[in-house]
Amino acid sequence: MSSRARDRVRRDLDELVDAGLDVAAFCAAAGPLVARAVPSATGAAATPTWYALDPRSLLITGVYGPECELDSAAQMRWEYIDDDVNKSIDIAQNPTAVQTLAEVTDGNPWLSPIYRDYMYDHDLAQEMLVALRGADSRVWATVRLNRTRAMAAFDESDRQFMRSVAPCLAEGIRRGLLADVTSNAPTPVSPGLVVVDRLGLPVAMSATAREWLALFPGGPWSDGKYPLPIHAVSFATLAETSASAMLRIRLINGHWATLHGVLTEPGRTGSVSVIIGPTSREHLAPLTAAIYGLTPREQQVAELILRGHATHRIAHRLEISPYTTQGTCATSSPRSASPAAGNSWPPSSSKAGNAIERCSGRSRRSFQAPRPGPWPHRGDHRGRCPRSFVGCSADRFGCPSLADSTPIGSGPRRHTITGLAGTPGLDPPTDWTIMDGWTHTRPGCAGRTLDGRHACGS
Repeated sequence: MSSRARDRVRRDLDELVDAGLDVAAFCAAAGPLVARAVPSATGAAATPTWYALDPRSLLITGVYGPECELDSAAQMRWEYIDDDVNKSIDIAQNPTAVQTLAEVTDGNPWLSPIYRDYMYDHDLAQEMLVALRGADSRVWATVRLNRTRAMAAFDESDRQFMRSVAPCLAEGIRRGLLADVTSNAPTPVSPGLVVVDRLGLPVAMSATAREWLALFPGGPWSDGKYPLPIHAVSFATLAETSASAMLRIRLINGHWATLHGVLTEPGRTGSVSVIIGPTSREHLAPLTAAIYGLTPREQQVAELILRGHATHRIAHRLEISPYTTQGTCATSSPRSASPAAGNSWPPSSSKAGNAIERCSGRSRRSFQAPRPGPWPHRGDHRGRCPRSFVGCSADRFGCPSLADSTPIGSGPRRHTITGLAGTPGLDPPTDWTIMDGWTHTRPGCAGRTLDGRHACGS
């Protein structure tokens, strides 16, 4: 394929990322575009197969693409139990982000059990696996492409193209997690329990687990058929033998669930208990921040807000000014306050909610002291401020800046002081309102400057 044609595919993929599709729809639409630039096998394997991952544990949360003769239990057993090469976990940890079956087997694919048992019988001789690593260095998915024996092997141009579009595809997967919810069903309050044996067959399931499974994508699920994340956690737990595997998955109602696998008997011969419950704030906050594309600094501020810290405490802890803290919150909170985030945003804590509202600027007004005098509130403060707020000792309490001044018009000017939550000696988060007694008739005047004169010159 010519370079110009591949450039058109890149532009089409860029447009597709902005289409607002969920993960399944994005993979279905992006598959033919990728196959147009990097031709794949005909028939069922004509389009790539996509494996969505939990970016923290790198466990598979969903498989999208052509139908596979292997059921989800067999696929996950091969991924986490069978001794083979070219798996999703392998490429997710590979810094090159692209590898082929011929490369990892030194040109002898017969060394791979999946090639001997499945690929050869289906006339599949070539395979390329790509890690979809985003700009934040997180791996959101992997994609697998196959070719028949009659087709040419994947060459360096194919590898370079897939490496170039991998960040774009990762962005599409990430944004797919922000798609609108498809159900208003409530999330169960108590955890559910599913027990599977070493082959992935169901052993037992609690009544609450049925309610959880009804919210998993791809349903409805019967008693004898479990969603793929159940098998991913159970086989990953069997593979680790001494540790508990964990993954997070977004439910169809927009909330998030965490799956923990626990061995009921030591070794790989026993059964596994998979516990399904709501994702804790500790595990959800970094994931939500990553999904919304927050920068590392914005993630730090958002995490402290969720823990209930006030603006001045966040500034002190991160060694930044309160103005920087407020600006960071104003940048991140609109992206983070989407209803699609379910149980993650807005925070259930009223203190954290007040902090986000305070930082986002919805209740902020600028304040300047018209004259030296006592502050209009209680607390551990120096009592008098001979200058305006800008540059005074009150800055460490998160006071608003002069740049945010809002003209009120004629008559007494009303000022609201925010950013005081959590200050030693103060009550819970409160907006303090005072009347400074100014009378001013000039419109557009932002108040007094540092020398005590009005900005308009009067």
